[in-house]
Amino acid sequence: MDIKDTPKALLDAIKVVEDLDKVHTVDIDHMTGKAGSFEKKHNITLKKKKIGTDATGKKRDLQKYLKKHYDGDHKTMHPEIYK
Repeated sequence: MDIKDTPKALLDAIKVVEDLDKVHTVDIDHMTGKAGSFEKKHNITLKKKKIGTDATGKKRDLQKYLKKHYDGDHKTMHPEIYK
């Protein structure tokens, strides 16, 4: 089977799955910079900076984590994770 014979919808679906597995980092308003049980549950790593904290994880995990962390304001705060 040649790649040009593969339907476009299937190729687009594969791209979405691959994108969800990419690792992303976002700046969040987490004061301590220490991961608790909630971060560990979602496979999120926190790294304290001078100002703020970075949250790193797979896109699919960050989407779940940010939804809970920002209590519904997640898409406004980090639209790049929901594209």
